[in-house]
Formats: sequence, C-alpha cells, structure tokens
Amino acid sequence: MELYSERIEVELPQDQVLPAPVVFTWRGQRYEVRETVRRWTDTGFPPGAKRRSWLERRHREYFRLRTEEGAVWEVYLDRAGGRRAWFLSRRWGPEELPDS
Repeated sequence: MELYSERIEVELPQDQVLPAPVVFTWRGQRYEVRETVRRWTDTGFPPGAKRRSWLERRHREYFRLRTEEGAVWEVYLDRAGGRRAWFLSRRWGPEELPDS
C-alpha cells in the first residue's frame, strides 16, 4: 500500500446526486474506474483535536475504486469549509488488494 495526500481531478456522471468518480487524473495520468468497491462518509474529528466543535469536523466522502489495470485506489471529496476538492489517499497494487 502506498499513502498519498495529493489533489486529483475527477470526472463524475451527471445523473446522480453524489456520484462516484468514473475517471480521475493524477500526476498527468488518466485512470478509468472499473468499479466502486466501497464508499463511506467521515465526519469525525482530526486526531488530537482539542475542541470538538462542528467547525473542526472533517467532512469527507471516501470512495475505494478499482481501475482498469486492477489497482485499488482510495480517493475522497473534502467538503470542509465549503470547498469541494478531491484527493488521492492511498493505492494498492493488484497483488496487495485490501479487505473491503
């Protein structure tokens, strides 16, 4: 498994409310998504948060995606502070697939 925290560009289908990405681009490389393996929401607090205000909460929608070459990628939509930015979180190669 490889860990990242890098912005990515995504393409979304237009016919869903909060759709999973169908394509994402990272470091100039385009990846086509074969399937959404898992999805979940994180509204927890960052580790070590001294205050527990709703302003301090994370507002992230996570997606675990399998791409055409067989790798599994974890990406998330960060909605904190009204922004909408997509990030790559981690990657597993085809030989080291995670438990769902």
